[in-house]
Amino acid sequence: MSVPGNRWPIGWILAGVGCLGAAGVTGTVGLAGVVWYVNSGGSSSGAPNPSRRASSGTISGSVRDENGKPIAVPGAKVLISVSGISERSGERVNYRPSVNASGAYSAKVVPGLYHPVNAEIEVSFNGATYLRDLHPVQANEGDRPSGPGIVQDFVWKISGPHFRYTQNPNPTNHTNWHGGSVHVRLSGYRNDLSRSVPPPPVGTRYVFTLTPVSKRIDGAPAKVMTFERNWASSRELDNGLLYDIPVAVYTLTGVQVGEGGGPLVFETSYAKYEPQMKIDFPASDVGRDPALHIVAFDRQ
Repeated sequence: MSVPGNRWPIGWILAGVGCLGAAGVTGTVGLAGVVWYVNSGGSSSGAPNPSRRASSGTISGSVRDENGKPIAVPGAKVLISVSGISERSGERVNYRPSVNASGAYSAKVVPGLYHPVNAEIEVSFNGATYLRDLHPVQANEGDRPSGPGIVQDFVWKISGPHFRYTQNPNPTNHTNWHGGSVHVRLSGYRNDLSRSVPPPPVGTRYVFTLTPVSKRIDGAPAKVMTFERNWASSRELDNGLLYDIPVAVYTLTGVQVGEGGGPLVFETSYAKYEPQMKIDFPASDVGRDPALHIVAFDRQ
């Protein structure tokens, strides 16, 4: 049996574990009925170039930051997953190509039909570990044959619509965005004052400000973000979601604008309201995405 390129079935490698020490070689033991391969890291420059030609029988691409440079965040791990069905054996095949220092990856694959390439980045920030989807540059949908080759580049986006929702992102749904979100709502009852909170007149305007106290998750400077919201009806804002906030550590403040307005206070713990609140987007237990902050507020 011949195996083209720099691929070896995992079963062969387990028979000679010493070869796992080769530079850039990675591998994963597969489940029953699945053929797993390992690949050495890609050798191309990694620069995204939509016009470059694919290499026959190869799935390759690059991973860059928002400035078009290789990701250089200390400890960050880019995880590329390629899977499909071999046309020769009908078996499911999987690859885990490594990403080199220039941000390139490459996998010489057996002939077959391959699913969309999956790419994620694992990165630690502020004591938490996040697993974030990378944004595809070229269309990354449907099955594709490996014969002519497949090129698939990715970008680590810190904000903007998630690639699944680029056509119609929902500003009231935090899962539609690469950034984190804060859900603000008027308190119904002030436990610290032992009284209910009356709703303001319809049309009352609120301004919420997030002031960064750290750099972003990717090491870039964070910026002040301001959101304006209006009181609609039935004790609701027109949109209680402050959405698509680049993950960093912020201080949240707010003000009610107009007659009878003034600075806001936020419930920082049970029966405790303060004029500012720390927002740090801890990683959620499910998927390790930035957790949604839910914040109750009232006039000071």
